[in-house]
Amino acid sequence: MTPIEAFELLDLRTGRITQVELNREAIKPAYKIWIDFGELGVKTTSGQYTGLYQPEELINKMVVCAVNLGKRRIAGFTSEVLMLGVPQGPGEVVYLSTERSVSPGTRVF
Repeated sequence: MTPIEAFELLDLRTGRITQVELNREAIKPAYKIWIDFGELGVKTTSGQYTGLYQPEELINKMVVCAVNLGKRRIAGFTSEVLMLGVPQGPGEVVYLSTERSVSPGTRVF
């Protein structure tokens, strides 16, 4: 398999955050996050974005997620997607977004 073929197996989509709560069961500070992917529906994830963002700051933000990695149980919460981010410093993660608003569920390539 070539590197581009491997990359094409990853289903990256845009989504809009609709709900955020503190995940009190997580060992490291994390949020429970609900993301709307349009026709794909609302999916959940757990993310360590507490160092830079308050829950209300994340609502309605457009994010980029891998949606075909399968479900995973994280600190008592089912994570269905991986919300992509970049580490900025200890305990700080910046979420990946689009420069402009796009439709939730749009494929990223």
